[in-house]
Amino acid sequence: MSRTKTFLGLLILGIVLFLVLRHPRSPVDDAAIDAQRIILFGYTEGERMSWEIDAQEGSLAESVGSLEGVTIRFYGEGEHPLTIRGARLVRDESTSLLEGAVTVARDDGLQLETHDLVWREADDWLDSGPVHLSHHNAELSASRFSYDLSARRGWFTDGVEATIVQDGERFHVRANQGEEGDDRLVLEGDVSIHSENGNTFTCRRLETDLGGTFAQLSGDVHATLSSGDLQAQTVKLERGGVYAEGAVSLRLDLQSARKSDGT
Repeated sequence: MSRTKTFLGLLILGIVLFLVLRHPRSPVDDAAIDAQRIILFGYTEGERMSWEIDAQEGSLAESVGSLEGVTIRFYGEGEHPLTIRGARLVRDESTSLLEGAVTVARDDGLQLETHDLVWREADDWLDSGPVHLSHHNAELSASRFSYDLSARRGWFTDGVEATIVQDGERFHVRANQGEEGDDRLVLEGDVSIHSENGNTFTCRRLETDLGGTFAQLSGDVHATLSSGDLQAQTVKLERGGVYAEGAVSLRLDLQSARKSDGT
């Protein structure tokens, strides 16, 4: 993101003062300012607001310092605003560290929790350690998290575990890595899936929508079902059944099938 202008608003005892900051640093007074409330605005070259920081209190010299009780909102054209909250923000010219029970929320229902979060402003990039993500029809945890603010896309790595709800049924998933964007969740690398009804699946890739209406497994799919074993290149879990495509191999357990239909 280009940052040619940053507008700094300080609200002190009910008086709002606006200072204009330009990068590289302009020759303004470098003395730190202590305030009961601090509001920062960031703009793109096209004068569109890209982010806003609202802190309960803090100390700044230009835009460098530390803030307490922080809320950051990231805006994008036609995108869901991203709201991040944390106990403390340590800010310098290139990197900001948000600490203490950090939460990330989007107005489509996505929420993420972590202990600390790094914001690399020049790269439009977020990084954190262990995270837990929740949505209406999905939960996910991982040891590492990265997020591209420009693309509105997130990546999860190391020890990825998820629970997704597909057509009312819960599936527990393990994978090497994951990606979230465009209302889709993709899990890849040695994916293993266990359903509530006892069915198990392994594959290379699982893609599902966050609305819980669609799930597709691909890459050497192997399924152990109550009625037998299935192998295919692609398996779709949709309302009413399991649909397989590409080099399909099916072994039916007729005895189990008879028991299930009472014959």
